[in-house]
Amino acid sequence: MGRSGTTMLTNMLNLNPNVIACPENEFVMFSFNDFKNKDFTKETVIDEFVNLFEHKFSKIISFWKPGKELKQSILNLTEKSFANVCKQVYLNYPFAINNPENVTCIVDKNPIYSLYLNELNTLFPNSKYIILTRDYRDNALSRKKYSDKETSIYTLGASWNYYYNCIFKSVKKNNLNHYIIRYEDLVNNPSDSLYKLCDFMELSFNDEMLNFQNLAKDIKKYIEQNLPENEYSKLKPCTITWKIRLLKTE
Repeated sequence: MGRSGTTMLTNMLNLNPNVIACPENEFVMFSFNDFKNKDFTKETVIDEFVNLFEHKFSKIISFWKPGKELKQSILNLTEKSFANVCKQVYLNYPFAINNPENVTCIVDKNPIYSLYLNELNTLFPNSKYIILTRDYRDNALSRKKYSDKETSIYTLGASWNYYYNCIFKSVKKNNLNHYIIRYEDLVNNPSDSLYKLCDFMELSFNDEMLNFQNLAKDIKKYIEQNLPENEYSKLKPCTITWKIRLLKTE
């Protein structure tokens, strides 16, 4: 569920040299039906796919899109499946701080994908899933605080239930390889929580992952330079400020 600490965890993981962890961009499910069976050996199909990123296809304001090298990266692929093409999008994440040649793990942070795990499993059958949970009361209050519209606590609680029911039904149905981490544990004992998570992800833990506040500031600067002011202003409360403030206020 959104407002559960996914942005904070994404920034932490990005500071592992073997990871590219991307913030929200819902291109996979947006393009899934139209492109999952397309022939990417055809340059016209590649152009159609690359052009998707020039359009807004989500209610969420996404502040990133792949770099200009994406088309050539796809052309260079030996196996041009839709899954491999999607991986190239992540590897062309323009704010990546790690060398793609060293990356062994790609993380896609999209809370809405909780509702599409069955489809994602068909595309990436060997994926691992990180299920991040936050006390439903804190989650509902946080979502209410930052919502653009008045929403009842009942509705917020019902959506929390719906998300996690969908997640665990898909986990059971597909026998998904998953790891559950609590937001409260991540905040109160980040070293231990990240160490255990890295073990699940087959990564080496390093202390640099705890310095995510500096990365958040760099991302804020990037957004300021690349988004129109009217869109940037919508991101300030819910996407940027809180994650910088988090460890200072807990």
